Amino acid sequence: MEVSPGLVVERPSLVCKLNKSLYGLKQVIKQWYEKLTEALYSRGYTHSMLDYSLFYKKAEGSVVFAAVYVDDVLVTDPSYYRKLIGKLNFLTNTRLDIAYSVQHLSQFMQSPREPHLKVAYHVLRYLKGDPTLGIFLTNNADYTVKAFCDSDWATCP
Repeated sequence: MEVSPGLVVERPSLVCKLNKSLYGLKQVIKQWYEKLTEALYSRGYTHSMLDYSLFYKKAEGSVVFAAVYVDDVLVTDPSYYRKLIGKLNFLTNTRLDIAYSVQHLSQFMQSPREPHLKVAYHVLRYLKGDPTLGIFLTNNADYTVKAFCDSDWATCP
């Protein structure tokens, strides 16, 4: 390691001690993992006995998993997806235009993946884009029911 430009060293035989890690050094991985582990422990996560890089937390009847690989962290909780699809399913009572999408998304309730959540977010963006669509009842007191029927079933014998 070299001294930074502009820094005057009076005694070149001395060594500098690093107080923090520098990106690219071998020690960075270990120190980052220790800091991450400490942060996860402080939030109630526990190490998995099956995988050294897997943490889990039991809360409110569900389990949240955090998988750590090098410097990537993946946190999963299927109950979030289930709640979101349940709310969208309720919304199909007044927004019939999303019924097919929500029905298709509800097939993945058992084990949702990231692409399913992205599609659910896409449905939410669609709903936000035009909130005026849907079934709206006016405050007019004159409700007239109109019905149409094909009594001969399109001349089918």
